[in-house]
Amino acid sequence: MKTLHPIRFVAKQTGLSVHLIRAWERRYNAVNPERTESNRRLYSDEDIYRLKLLGEASRRGESISQVAGLTTEALEELLGWDRSTSATADSNNVEFDKMEPIDYLDTALDAIRRLDQVKLDSILAEAAISTSINKLISGIIIPLLLKVGDLWAQGEIKVVHEHLVSAAFRSFLGNLLNSQASNPESTALLAATPSNCYHEFGALAAALTAATLGWSPIYLGANLPVEDIANAVREKNVRVVALSVVYTNSISNTIMELKKLRRYLKDDVIIIVGGEALNGYQENLDSIGIVYESDFARMRKLLSSLNGA
Repeated sequence: MKTLHPIRFVAKQTGLSVHLIRAWERRYNAVNPERTESNRRLYSDEDIYRLKLLGEASRRGESISQVAGLTTEALEELLGWDRSTSATADSNNVEFDKMEPIDYLDTALDAIRRLDQVKLDSILAEAAISTSINKLISGIIIPLLLKVGDLWAQGEIKVVHEHLVSAAFRSFLGNLLNSQASNPESTALLAATPSNCYHEFGALAAALTAATLGWSPIYLGANLPVEDIANAVREKNVRVVALSVVYTNSISNTIMELKKLRRYLKDDVIIIVGGEALNGYQENLDSIGIVYESDFARMRKLLSSLNGA
């Protein structure tokens, strides 16, 4: 399957401005990029090569209105070019300079649909280098996971795609967390998911966010009995427990487990729970002394205020 690229990447490869590329499409139908569900343009390597030809023809004084209708082969003949004259975009060595989060989302979703793990890993690695961790999580990681979940629920992608994403993100977020400098003297925060909750990315994101705010995060993974969580809290003198509940087979059982955890812990240990599964159950959680927060920006602000208190 063909590789697709956002317009900023195309502009960088061709030397044409984003405005000019759009104008040539609109006025002369120079290329016909594909569109995402959000109506953003995605270009093939063939589109990029054709735009290079048109750009060169324009620089040589040809009228774009006259040459835009020519076939790619006719343009090559006009310019005396062949494919070896101008390399097309290398899909495994993409330059992501100045890309916005939405561009990473588009290219990542394209890689997921094509089951291209190498490309997906490359996109995530470049995003980590090019953006802050806060922007990476709120603008790329969380929206991408939500979109993948929606596509899976709608039957537009298969279980194999979801498994590819899970493997890629578990490795990526785990490595990113391990790369954060940790001060053992900092206040400890424990992140995990309770029993029968297997989607761990929210907990990983919470641990990573805490690390950037000066906490000493302890990440214990998914499907952890509350008795084990309580033992780790006591042993490590944890001040905050951050749990993620994205999906659960039984809301009532999960809330019962959270009640048990609250009883096991001292009153000064704060339990924060996030995740779509408990959306709408805030009053239940409030009544047992558990903070529910599913919005990443507010979660970050809360963790920042608690660490400074």
